[in-house]
Amino acid sequence: MIVPKPKAIGKRALQMAGKDHRAEALLVGPLPIKVGFLTTNEYCYVSALTDDMLLGVDFLDRHQAVVDFAEHTLTIHGSSITMNNVFPDMVSVSSTEDMTIPPRSHVRMSCRASKSVPGLILVEPGSYTNIMSPRIVCGDSDNIVMSLYNWTDRDVQLEAGTQLGLASNLTSTDILSDTVDYSHASCIPNVRICEPTNAEQDLPVHLHALFEEAQSQLSHAETIALKSLLLEYADVFAQSDFDLGAFDAIKHTIDTGDSAPIKQRMRRTPIHFREEEDGHLDKMIQAGVIRPSVSEWASPPVLVRKRDGSVRWCVDYRALNAITRKDVYPLPRIEDCVDTLEGNIWFSKLDANSAYWQVQMDESSREKTAFITRRGLFEFVRMPFGLSNAPATFSRVVNLILAGMTWETVLAFLDDICVLGRDFAEHVENLRQVFGRFRRFGLRLNESSRDGLITPARIWKECILIFWAPCLRLPEEMSMC
Repeated sequence: MIVPKPKAIGKRALQMAGKDHRAEALLVGPLPIKVGFLTTNEYCYVSALTDDMLLGVDFLDRHQAVVDFAEHTLTIHGSSITMNNVFPDMVSVSSTEDMTIPPRSHVRMSCRASKSVPGLILVEPGSYTNIMSPRIVCGDSDNIVMSLYNWTDRDVQLEAGTQLGLASNLTSTDILSDTVDYSHASCIPNVRICEPTNAEQDLPVHLHALFEEAQSQLSHAETIALKSLLLEYADVFAQSDFDLGAFDAIKHTIDTGDSAPIKQRMRRTPIHFREEEDGHLDKMIQAGVIRPSVSEWASPPVLVRKRDGSVRWCVDYRALNAITRKDVYPLPRIEDCVDTLEGNIWFSKLDANSAYWQVQMDESSREKTAFITRRGLFEFVRMPFGLSNAPATFSRVVNLILAGMTWETVLAFLDDICVLGRDFAEHVENLRQVFGRFRRFGLRLNESSRDGLITPARIWKECILIFWAPCLRLPEEMSMC
């Protein structure tokens, strides 16, 4: 019997198992469906899935079907149908050596699977859900490298042979992923890798310039992966100069000992700066950066015209800095930074948006930041630029946020962060971890691509030229460290 091709009634978006994954489907029907002795007409969704047909819970409930997982049978309208085993075989993944993970650190550990699993495998945490992250890797070996994290303030001890998680084969599953390295898809037999649905969406306007600058260096598959990553973490990037995070795990203090408050007279603001001064004050008040003050301290503000024509608001804290006890927190050495670049060929340069303003001032020190204007006295709620110990405080903040990643997959110098990668897949994963840390601690990254992205900045050591860009690959003929 020839059955005419059913006509589509409409379109639907089906929610998949992944949080952000959806599949486009056509609603067709009614179609004749036969399951055992049951023949019925049903409306169906048609989509590009691996399985020939899926029976929904509403269908099973309406026909009073009984699913027996112990016997692997489906009983419906008096007929018993044997079900195929669709559950993946699980393989245990265990540590191969004794290891101590320091507090707030990240390590890569070589783990061993109980047996070799071919193709693509998903490794998920078992009892150690607090230190192990799920990961998709290519199998064909019983040796698997996993990322382990210690978020606590105490050492975590792992003995050799400790079961960390379970691995399952994904060779018969459609994979909706934005982390797979598409250039190596040939190592995955019988797997159809679908482009992430969210990569087809438009990026938020504030990320257009950043994405367009980066994609000029990428292949089509790499562009899709980067776009999906930016969509997933769009909230981490600031939409304006005053779109600030609120980091309060570390607060900035100003230790002036027994020194008396310093009071300086107000300086005259040039007439052509007054409108911009008022506008800048209003924006800082609205963003919660400053507040009116009744402090005994007073420093004069200075407005400086930047190269792009905008105005930078500064305060002359030289007198305050002269009586401040200095913080000796070390800044990274350039030589050490260059040594860390060894073997990496992918680099992304990130910087925090109005970095210091995202760090809270300690309540006891806010009065010391007071500055005097023709509109009155104001003090900083967030850490201002110009304080002698501000760089040390922000270095502490960055080291806390990126604990376990610095000197391994990330270089950090004040508010400039360079994410490294030995290949594109590793680089995207490292970016994802950095974005996740910034989201977790509530900080915003600068979305602008104007700082050293079009004209590459250079670090020179032993005739090695390093290019910094949002996502830029070193030329093939370039020597490596």
